[in-house]
Amino acid sequence: MLICGRLTRVPKLNARGEYILKPEHVQVGLNYNVISQEITDTKLIIRELRRKENNILKILKKRADKYD
Repeated sequence: MLICGRLTRVPKLNARGEYILKPEHVQVGLNYNVISQEITDTKLIIRELRRKENNILKILKKRADKYD
């Protein structure tokens, strides 16, 4: 990165997207249980959003059918 005519090093990002400034910012080992739980949580959120989306689409379709 060029700042005031000088090259400056930009710190790299860790897996979470945070800048690595100290040794503790680096995740040494990946914990399978944490990753598995995050995947499960994400799947549940996606299912809930799809269910809400389908409900909204049903309501909109019923309202559109009234005006036809």
